[in-house]
Amino acid sequence: MLSRTLLCLAVFSASTPLLADTVWLKNGDKLTGTITVFDGGKLLIQTKYAGAVTIDWKEVKTLDSDQHLLVKQDAYSGEVSKSLTAAEDGKVTLANGEAPKTVELASIQQILKPKPVVEDLVWKGNVDLALDYQRAEKDTDDYDVGFKTTARHGRWRHTAEGEYNREVQDDEVTTNNWRAEYALDRFLTDKWFWQGRLNYKRDYVEELSRQRVVGTGPGYQFWDDELGAFSLGSLLNRTDYEYSGRRQGKLLLGRDEVGLQPLPDRQEG
Repeated sequence: MLSRTLLCLAVFSASTPLLADTVWLKNGDKLTGTITVFDGGKLLIQTKYAGAVTIDWKEVKTLDSDQHLLVKQDAYSGEVSKSLTAAEDGKVTLANGEAPKTVELASIQQILKPKPVVEDLVWKGNVDLALDYQRAEKDTDDYDVGFKTTARHGRWRHTAEGEYNREVQDDEVTTNNWRAEYALDRFLTDKWFWQGRLNYKRDYVEELSRQRVVGTGPGYQFWDDELGAFSLGSLLNRTDYEYSGRRQGKLLLGRDEVGLQPLPDRQEG
């Protein structure tokens, strides 16, 4: 009985194709693995023999994949392909049932694994944590935690960030505050966008205990790729603030915003 079961498993394994993606390069090399994402001119493929390998899209001759992948030829719309089939140099065929379509690799801006709800959602972010303990004439405990995350789909981009800071010197709290910020961008063109922003800060030590800023205005995205991101914006802001003595105030003014986000280095292949 056991030998019959093993025989059935062997026959099933032999008749089941191994799902693997293949990328052919212009220099004649071939990589086999699982395509993870293509964005910002870089294709990321996960291999068994070299881990995650990043490939310059300009060096790709063609590729093949059995995965369902979202292929976007512009920044706002795309189609889910049941598979990708290798074509002539510089092209790939999107297999979508009865109407396969061959497209230029240069026309593709993104290749993503479709998400369950928002198919073209792209997320990136980081968390920073710093702890500092000093034992000297003055004992100091310092805690700093911060995060920033960005999610983009279609013409929408969401950015959230926050931080918490606390410092204690000789059992006396000298710093204790936190800040949270959320921004929503709607891209009007590939570069121009309109932004709405909300910022809240709470301080338990300083006299200025609460501060709320609501702003809106246009912005321009100079670049957002594997090298990082840089944008400029000009917002009209309303600021509400409250002091620990219950005094309150309001301020309406304009402010220029500069967004700079460098990205970590990646392994090149």
